[in-house]
Amino acid sequence: MQTSDYIALEEQLGAHNYKPLDVVLTKGEGVWVWDVDGNRYLDCLSAYSALRSTKPVVSVTAVRTGSGKSQTSRRVVSLLKTQGKRVVTVRHPMPYGDLIRQVVQRFAAYEDFDRHHCTIEEREEYEPVVAMGSVVYAGVDYEKILRRAEKEADVIVWDGGNNDTPFFKPDVNTGPSKRPLKNTHTWATSCPPWVTAKPRLRIWKRPSTPPPVMWCWRRRPSI
Repeated sequence: MQTSDYIALEEQLGAHNYKPLDVVLTKGEGVWVWDVDGNRYLDCLSAYSALRSTKPVVSVTAVRTGSGKSQTSRRVVSLLKTQGKRVVTVRHPMPYGDLIRQVVQRFAAYEDFDRHHCTIEEREEYEPVVAMGSVVYAGVDYEKILRRAEKEADVIVWDGGNNDTPFFKPDVNTGPSKRPLKNTHTWATSCPPWVTAKPRLRIWKRPSTPPPVMWCWRRRPSI
């Protein structure tokens, strides 16, 4: 059967809830999918799924742009590093160039930004993480990215973008509060057991506090 035959069959028997694309997929591998006519596509359709990691994952997400996700991500990285954890940040996809060459991008030094031909927008997100002495990954194929990150991380931090759900199944899902507090206000993070051996509730009350963070967490049985 060809594409037109499958589409005609779907029109006859399917529930017409929405108008699908005129493409009939037959297989997939990583970020690539193939149709019944043998054409290959880069899968950019939105549908929620999450990869499972062998390492603990902290995801930082929010429901609107400009709410402080990246600042919160960096604060989480800083807290984890003070506990002696090797932390790797994985950023929501941002590449604009040759997607074939940018399948997996690793940034650990400023030279990496030139090597990957980063745009100003990309550097704006990646440079502060590298300046902290940490590593950040981005790219296109997030299963390959995850497996690479797992090799050098004790904890992986998902730095969300564009108000989406994390690509990795999180053990801790967190984000900035809807209403930012004043610098002199109290804020707290409830840390999971594998983050710190100190009390799980840590409170800061000092000027120039980082963005407030709200934690929802559960303990992984394997930790």
